[in-house]
Amino acid sequence: TSKVCSCGAASGTCYKCREAIAGDILYSDGTISDSVIASKTPVGIVAYVNGSTGFAVSLTEVSKTWSSGYEDVSCLTNSSSSKAMTDMNGKNNTMCLFNYNSNYSYPAAEYCNTFSAVSSGKGSNSWYLPAAGELYSMRFSYDAINLGLQKLSKAQISSNYYWSSSEYNYHYVWFVRLSDDRMGG
Repeated sequence: TSKVCSCGAASGTCYKCREAIAGDILYSDGTISDSVIASKTPVGIVAYVNGSTGFAVSLTEVSKTWSSGYEDVSCLTNSSSSKAMTDMNGKNNTMCLFNYNSNYSYPAAEYCNTFSAVSSGKGSNSWYLPAAGELYSMRFSYDAINLGLQKLSKAQISSNYYWSSSEYNYHYVWFVRLSDDRMGG
C-alpha cells in the first residue's frame, strides 16, 4: 500500500508519513491522502488495509441486480457463512461472472468490471464486485469510509445490504450490511 504524506504547499516536501488507513482518499495518480487536495482527482476511499493488501470503494454507488436468473455458477464456490466471511477474492469472482457462459446475465459484476472512475491512471480499471469477506471486513471501517466520502461531498454508504460476488448456493448469493456484521444468503 502507499504511504500517506502531508505535503507543504510551498516546498512540496512531505512530512508526517504514515501507512494508508481506511477513510483516506485515493487519487487518480495513485497517491493517498487524509485530506482533500483540490489539484488532484479523487477516485475512491480506502476501505481496507491489511499489511500490503488493501482496496478502495468507488465514489459512485449504483443499484444493479445480481443475476437475471438462478443457476449454480460453476466457477464460484458455494460457501457457508464462515467460508463467505473469509472470501477475499472479489476480483476473481467478478471475472468468473463476467466471463461465465450462461443464458443469464450478471449485471452487478458486469457493471463493476467495466466501471471507470477516470479515463486513465488509478481508478481507470480494476474495479470489481467485492466478495463477501471483503464487504464483511469493511464493517470495521464503516464510519471512516463515510467520513472520507463526506469530505468529498459524496453520498455515504447506507445501512442497506450490498451484493457480494460470493455464491451461497445455486439459488442465493451472499449479501452484507456494512453498518454492522449482518450477512445473508
